[in-house]
Amino acid sequence: MIFIFINLLIVSIYASFDCNYVDMGFGLTQPVNECTVGKTRDNGEQMSIEYVCIDAYNLESRIYYDTLNCDNDDYEIVQTFKCNSNSTHFVECNCSFYKGEQCPIFTDIEYIKHENGSCDKSQINQYRLYVADPIEIPEPLDVDSNCFERKSTHYGKDASIVSYWMDKLSLFQNSIQQ
Repeated sequence: MIFIFINLLIVSIYASFDCNYVDMGFGLTQPVNECTVGKTRDNGEQMSIEYVCIDAYNLESRIYYDTLNCDNDDYEIVQTFKCNSNSTHFVECNCSFYKGEQCPIFTDIEYIKHENGSCDKSQINQYRLYVADPIEIPEPLDVDSNCFERKSTHYGKDASIVSYWMDKLSLFQNSIQQ
């Protein structure tokens, strides 16, 4: 019994995904070849981040300027990582899967909140995409904001698990006050 518990604990700590992903080492696993972070800064400037598989063993980190969607040619390659090397220290990545293999993706979105307290769903303050095991409940970006929304996209045979949790947990309900 204790052996089973220890094995479950180890598996949950070192979860491996059957898809392409990057874990930058601070507890946040993100999908690759997708825009994973978008943020509007206090001065109104926008920026976004994308991790791109160059080939089966190499990943580059890109920062885009003046866009929330990684959709322009104005970007800077910040770093290149080797997924099959221990030289990247805390970064773990995998680019060896077929591009069609998609991870279960959660998207946290924080909308702009007006002075009167209403939320503007047409303006995003920030968003973040991340990968999580479909039976785990990831911590949200900002649980205190009433302008917060969580979306889930899951592919494959276990898609119903995500739907189950979304239906059962109020955390996954749209908390936007109209």
